[in-house]
Amino acid sequence: MRIILIRHPETIANENKIIYGTSDYEYSDNGNIMFQQVLDNFAQEKIKLATIYSSPRGRANKLANEIARISESQVIIDELIREMEFGIFENLNPEDAKNKYPEFFGKFMEGYTEFKIPEGESFSEVFERAKKFLAQIISLNEDCIVVSHGMFIKASISYLLDLKLEESWHFNIKPGAMIDINYENSYGSLSELKNVRGGAK
Repeated sequence: MRIILIRHPETIANENKIIYGTSDYEYSDNGNIMFQQVLDNFAQEKIKLATIYSSPRGRANKLANEIARISESQVIIDELIREMEFGIFENLNPEDAKNKYPEFFGKFMEGYTEFKIPEGESFSEVFERAKKFLAQIISLNEDCIVVSHGMFIKASISYLLDLKLEESWHFNIKPGAMIDINYENSYGSLSELKNVRGGAK
């Protein structure tokens, strides 16, 4: 089966390097360009898949609904594929998070896979969500698109390619990234990782 993971386009929060997961932000000007580039990619390839799974966050769902229109598919919103919950770091930039919560921020940077952010999650918990979700769609054995977020996609890549969580950082998953994975006989292989360029900076 073919699983296409897509990260939502750049938002104003991404542009300003704000830490966020549960909050929602509009696309930046560059994100609007990425939005169209992702859609153009699907229009050109004429991809028609049975189902598109989307995070409930608007920044992902907006793209998922438009891909569904182009590819003549349906969208299923699933809470499991939401972004990591950053708790006390939510809506802060890294410098402010470090200054406001130096102890917690230090522990997160040193051991982000296991450290549970107060009022939030650990990356390992995101991995468990990804594992549960992916096991469900793999059991259906149908090609699909998953429109989600950076941390969830890194966790998904770790599961599908049988990698350690730490190794997921070798993949540069920029806003608007499209990751094409072929999964057969309990084995995943990376077919393509495409980062859209957006506008000139």
